[in-house]
Amino acid sequence: MHTRAADYLRDHGLKATAPRVAIVAVLLKEKRPLSVQDLLDALPKKTADQATAYRSLEAFAEAGLIHRLDLGQGKALYELSEEGEHHHHLVCTSCGKIEDVEDCEVEAFARRALEASKRFAELHHHSLELFGICKDCVKKR
Repeated sequence: MHTRAADYLRDHGLKATAPRVAIVAVLLKEKRPLSVQDLLDALPKKTADQATAYRSLEAFAEAGLIHRLDLGQGKALYELSEEGEHHHHLVCTSCGKIEDVEDCEVEAFARRALEASKRFAELHHHSLELFGICKDCVKKR
């Protein structure tokens, strides 16, 4: 896993330091959005401190390696931005459960919005997060 993580970093033009490799290895393993605290808890002890984790995540985001998400939980979450795996999220506002939504109908809407715009010439990306109550929480009511 660590070799894959190091390759992933190098493929995005980043140095493969031990803390960075460990952080990417966790993101590859978990395959879900994680907070900085989730990452730190999953890392082997003394691999990275909070400041190193934040600096690494900022560098990863600038290189396009990860996405920073705001899913209304009062903290940033991070997930790998793997090629060809564009998706959105369903978020339970009761328990915080997150589910990926692979189908993206937003592309056509974004094109129409750009065509109708009087001031914009390009769109670079979009984000759509859907908030509601999961089936488990509905059953508990």
